[in-house]
Amino acid sequence: MWEKYPNISAYAYCALNPVKYIDPTGMFINPIYDLSGNFLGTDDKGLQGFGFAMEIENFKQGMKHSEAMNYISAIPDKVQAKISAHVDGLKNRPDYDGFVTIEEGINWAKEHPYALENPTPDNSLYINTALLNFGNISSSQLNIGKPTPVNLFNVDNFAESLFNSTLRATIYALGRVNIMLESNVDETFRIINDSATDYDWNKGGGFIRDNFIKAERYRTGLDDRHGFKVFYYGLGKLNRQLF
Repeated sequence: MWEKYPNISAYAYCALNPVKYIDPTGMFINPIYDLSGNFLGTDDKGLQGFGFAMEIENFKQGMKHSEAMNYISAIPDKVQAKISAHVDGLKNRPDYDGFVTIEEGINWAKEHPYALENPTPDNSLYINTALLNFGNISSSQLNIGKPTPVNLFNVDNFAESLFNSTLRATIYALGRVNIMLESNVDETFRIINDSATDYDWNKGGGFIRDNFIKAERYRTGLDDRHGFKVFYYGLGKLNRQLF
């Protein structure tokens, strides 16, 4: 893969940090920056990697990793140093592993007030759809190649989430969301990143959600100042199939 990464020596395994990283395939290069070293976001592989740069007009949040590799650009050493410094700080983010717990989401909102009104790549979070649990959502509810609005915060999912922390974190963050089925065969799907994926505590919605949000605001001290953008990457897999 050396010719695809002209700014990194062929001998620089894991960006010269094999204690921190492993890279058996030579593909461990995300997240993504512009040619000035400013953080843009990630492809469908998440935040773990030593970072690479591309022209900003070629970047699309959550883009396929294979597509992103076509746009890798050479950069000066000082820009690579800036990227490396930013990458070193990513491990302190709650989304570094691709999963955000409820308490991590609450804390992030409190640490970044008004982030939803002024979103940046740094005050947004990036979550791996493959690590989530979508409960009783089935392929019969979704359309292939077309976004379908789905309410994850339904009665059955809410009840099951009391005993399933992954499902609880999923429906807490998403609620009502647009999902697009990728394949009926392996039950894979992707989340459409739009206003429905905002992580906030806005009032309204169904009776259960509205009362839950009011209780959460009281419990956590959150209000209209709190909320942030979330970008979901990768493919999820449905838990159940209804015939």
